[in-house]
Amino acid sequence: MTPQHYPIQGRWVYQNDPQLFETLRKRSLSHLQAALGRVLGKADDWLFDLAQKEGAVAGSPPLDAMRVLRLSRTPLENAFTKHFEQGFESLLQQISLARKGDQVLTLVEADQLEAQLASEVVIEAVTRAHGPALDAVERRFASMVGVLKLETGLNPLSASSLANGMQAAQADISLPDNLRVVLFKIYERELVSSLGALLTELNARMTTAGILPELGNPRPLENAANPSAAAAAAMASAGQAQHRQDGQQADDRVMFDALCELLHSWRPQNGGGAAAGGAAGGVGGGHRRPLALNEMMSVLSLLQPQVPNAVHEAMSNAEASLAQLMKREMLQNTGRIGVSPDQVNMSTEHEDAVDLVGMLFDVLFDERDFEAQARTMISRLVVPYVKAAVMDRRLFQYKTHPARRLLNSLSEAVEGNKGEGPQEKELLHKAEETVDRLVADFNEDIAIFETLEQ
Repeated sequence: MTPQHYPIQGRWVYQNDPQLFETLRKRSLSHLQAALGRVLGKADDWLFDLAQKEGAVAGSPPLDAMRVLRLSRTPLENAFTKHFEQGFESLLQQISLARKGDQVLTLVEADQLEAQLASEVVIEAVTRAHGPALDAVERRFASMVGVLKLETGLNPLSASSLANGMQAAQADISLPDNLRVVLFKIYERELVSSLGALLTELNARMTTAGILPELGNPRPLENAANPSAAAAAAMASAGQAQHRQDGQQADDRVMFDALCELLHSWRPQNGGGAAAGGAAGGVGGGHRRPLALNEMMSVLSLLQPQVPNAVHEAMSNAEASLAQLMKREMLQNTGRIGVSPDQVNMSTEHEDAVDLVGMLFDVLFDERDFEAQARTMISRLVVPYVKAAVMDRRLFQYKTHPARRLLNSLSEAVEGNKGEGPQEKELLHKAEETVDRLVADFNEDIAIFETLEQ
């Protein structure tokens, strides 16, 4: 059989060095397994220290969490390893696991939302710290398997795959909810500080093999190895609250506080975010005041009848951040209520609300199997949910919040629904009616979500 020659640089190199791919796979798995080991060790130490401060009383939440973590260590490690093994096999075979319906994530079920949002924060942090090196690895992987560009889901070392590794590890294991968020936080810090060494090695090996040497070997961005103080604060706040409060609702509040700390740790600090004024057309400096709640509500009410441009752009561009686009559009529309965009920004609390809703809908648009009609329908919910989150922080504090339940119900009703039979058509019709009522009637009365959810 005549050997094939491939025009894409790198594929011919791989064909003549079949061990190269296996070497890259083994080195990656070894590095990531060691990183997870450190994450679990640090989480165990943190829980032990917390228990010691409380007097190590039998049955205390920290001791119970530590016991569960130790019992779950092997299953966590096995699921984590399996995620990346499948990722490399997917790359080699050029068969996206996501296309085969084997996604690990379940998207907006109540007990998964916080972990999904934490995963989004990990993606942001890893991309900010290692973006150029990650991009070089991805382009070289594409060259190795003979394509110009990898399809979404084919790169086992993309920022999303790295973040989803922790999601996959926890998927089938029952852990205290606040411990899940703490594991994500420690994992984020571990990747930010140690991933650079792996990426440098992989890029060096592929460069030596002649795979796109012109890309060079990008290094971690400056200060990437020093996670912010806010990162540690997330764990501290979760720990302090854990032993002060009891019950599921307390755990929900702990996770919400930890998520906000996660957001603050990666949000641009020097004019890049809405809170700093950067979202208002990129104008920085000057003295800006935060929008008052009634001003936020007025702007959102103006945007509510029609799907904002920010949502259309986010739906058409998987790389776009819905939260950033929404904040920019909201600030740009303050002129419609007589407030100059150059004179205002968003408070941290309001920006948290927009960021969390934005990440939630980013996940929905990227991962859910929505037909075109369903995508349009779900897109109409963005502004009402931003409004609800700004008005009522309990939306993300409590899994049983009526707005959370309503979004779950609507998503389940329209996901994969092509309207081909009477039952599917009826579900779509009811969902459409519900969205119509929410968009038309939601002013400032959160009770509408409970009414519609029933």
